Amino acid sequence: MLGWLLTLSDGALCAVVAAAFWLFSATNKMLVRGTLLAVQQAPFLATPQQYGLQYLLMIPVLVLVHYAAFRIGLPSRGRLVAIAKHIGLMIALGLFARLALDFAYVLLNHGDVDMDDCRQILGSWLGRPPVGALPTAPPAAPHVYSPLMLLSTGLDIVFQYLIALALIAGVLGWKRYHAAEQARARVALEAERARGMALRRQLDPHALFNTLNAVAATIKPSPQTAITMIAALGDLLRETLEQDRELSTIAEEFSIADRYLQLYALRFPDRLHIAIDEPGDCANVLVPSLLLQPLIENAALHGVESGATRVDVTLQAHATGNGGVRIAIGNTVQEDAEMPEPASSPGIGLRNTWNRLVTHYARTFTLRWERPTRAEVRLVLELPGAVRS
Repeated sequence: MLGWLLTLSDGALCAVVAAAFWLFSATNKMLVRGTLLAVQQAPFLATPQQYGLQYLLMIPVLVLVHYAAFRIGLPSRGRLVAIAKHIGLMIALGLFARLALDFAYVLLNHGDVDMDDCRQILGSWLGRPPVGALPTAPPAAPHVYSPLMLLSTGLDIVFQYLIALALIAGVLGWKRYHAAEQARARVALEAERARGMALRRQLDPHALFNTLNAVAATIKPSPQTAITMIAALGDLLRETLEQDRELSTIAEEFSIADRYLQLYALRFPDRLHIAIDEPGDCANVLVPSLLLQPLIENAALHGVESGATRVDVTLQAHATGNGGVRIAIGNTVQEDAEMPEPASSPGIGLRNTWNRLVTHYARTFTLRWERPTRAEVRLVLELPGAVRS
């Protein structure tokens, strides 16, 4: 319902709110007057039918008055003149409301209204009791047509009119606030996307630079291995360029990670051992593109730098009970190695990954170190309820 209201133009929204309020006011007044008359508590009141006809006769004037009120507004310049115009509208509406009630009284009792009726209705506004064609008020309340009753009826309508204006202004303000919030959200989303893509663009040359350094270090001792590495690097770059988008599946991330590790393993065929499990039940979960590549690169690099004869790099992922995903990257390290906090890591890869996660998931993710043994660490990434492709 609220979503439908937001799609309306300001004019249509004003009409809907005003119609709903005045319908409520008319129904409420008819019910209250009907109840009082039924228990003979206020025999001098107009009947519910008369009040219903009064509001029906007022519909065109209500539309015009509300339209005029919002056309006048309350400008910063000429505010006193605008207030005077609003007061004039309220007085005119109050007078017309009383006039409509008198005509409703005559129509329901006579069936038609002639010039004599009009003259006597106007005369009643001056405090003269109606005579002749216009039926007299009940004896218990000879003051029904007095100026005091005229003022009372007018003030009642003016009070309802002010409430209707406040409701319309509130709904219009709510609509504009909602539109402004949506615009701000779109701008913030685009900014976050742009920041995420900038962070990703920072990763591409960083990984390429490191890989080219590895190829350069291999050319002299093993030219054939260097040639194989260049071919593997071309395949890896082709795959990453084909996935030049904001999100990719975990299956695609695992494929890129495997290609990169196999490329790295060409330099250390006897030392580097890779174990990548199939993602299984979370293969289609979407994550930021190239999210795992810098983490895998760090795992292989630190594993080789540990000096261990055998370096194990592992990659696992599985769905968690809350609909999220848990990804674990393990590698061999020196026994006394201290692992930096991801948010403040001096290395580009880990710190960049942390920033990308913050951009994409706010603070709903977890990135922490675990140490199963003294010579092994595991970087665990837990993502919240994930979107699937």
